[in-house]
Amino acid sequence: MTHDYKVTFTREEQIATIAASWLDAHASERRYITEFVENTLTKRLRKKDRLKIEYFDRTCKYDEPAYVTFRPLTLHVDRAIWYAAKAGDEYARFVIAHEVGHIILHDNDAKAFSSDRSLRIRFAEKEHSAEWQANTFAAYFLLPDELVA
Repeated sequence: MTHDYKVTFTREEQIATIAASWLDAHASERRYITEFVENTLTKRLRKKDRLKIEYFDRTCKYDEPAYVTFRPLTLHVDRAIWYAAKAGDEYARFVIAHEVGHIILHDNDAKAFSSDRSLRIRFAEKEHSAEWQANTFAAYFLLPDELVA
């Protein structure tokens, strides 16, 4: 995680409920995250904002494996990560689910944290962290409830 954003306070229980509702809409197993993105997510978001998926090839292992931009709504994902997720790789599946969490939970109005410590936006509760929320969403989306709680 290179950047974090201050977003609307959202409790873990709320995120779990949101993840469960999206899982219910998918009607397939949790492990098929790429199928979820290609079918369920893109169809349900069509009413609000069309989701584009753009693939790229990382040139350095330190480059982000995936990220989201909101205008237009686009999931940018390293081609190797996408295919690894299709093959069931746990790390790759988590990366995709994390970005799905940003798409579902956040919008382009998130306030960026500054790299200048004196200007950095601070918050007390983890529930304001975009990265914590996306990680929590991914955990609830990918893992059985009894393993997350």
